[in-house]
Amino acid sequence: MNRMELIGKTVAGRYEIKRLIDEGGMAYIYKAYCRRTKKDVAVKILKEEHLDEPQYIENFKNEIKASFKLSHKYIVKTIDAGVDGDIYYMVMELVDGITLKKYLKHHGALDMVTAVNLTKKLCEALAYAHSKGYIHKDIKPENIMITRKDKQPVIMDFGIAQKEDEAKESHQIEGSMKYIAPEQIKGSELDRRVDIYALGIILYEMLTGKEPFHSDSKVSLALKHIHEKPVEPKEISLVSSYTHAVRFGQGPVLI
Repeated sequence: MNRMELIGKTVAGRYEIKRLIDEGGMAYIYKAYCRRTKKDVAVKILKEEHLDEPQYIENFKNEIKASFKLSHKYIVKTIDAGVDGDIYYMVMELVDGITLKKYLKHHGALDMVTAVNLTKKLCEALAYAHSKGYIHKDIKPENIMITRKDKQPVIMDFGIAQKEDEAKESHQIEGSMKYIAPEQIKGSELDRRVDIYALGIILYEMLTGKEPFHSDSKVSLALKHIHEKPVEPKEISLVSSYTHAVRFGQGPVLI
């Protein structure tokens, strides 16, 4: 069943699939209506092409396991999960907003107050996840939603998250190359600092409107993380703090 064939179908006798919201390498995300709660939800469904690939199924199950154990206002809430025939699904609260990546693409750099306050809240969420023993391993703007109403950040997609003690022994190169920590590239032991590194890059991007390292080659990009230092943010022209904050919606101090 392809991504559009699910629209109009009901998963697990409960979730009526209404439309496709987004898709990643592993899964599709749909807006759905829950017959039991009478509310709209987000349903993440593993792509059919990965049903014969044990690693993808394992990653999907790991995401479900991690998500159920994490309850924080800046982490998306998982409501339900299961298997319906050959459909692996997980159900989450529906976040009304857009990804940080899309917002930055549309608006450019954020003012310093907004960027720092968003980062502080993302730090709270990561500190909570780390206190529960989990590291995300794929922190990037595509995995952060900004809510439309309150302009709050929400971390999504724990697909490759691991318990920290397991990550130390995995030696796997996973995650987006633009935000990946040097120790991930080297296949070294991993800990919570890989999330902190990625968040640092996101803060840089929020302040400057661009990633610190660029290359069309994944190998070249990886080497830049290891060997190069980015241009100082203060050397890159920033948008006017007041002008951008008004454009974002709430004056100079947004969040």
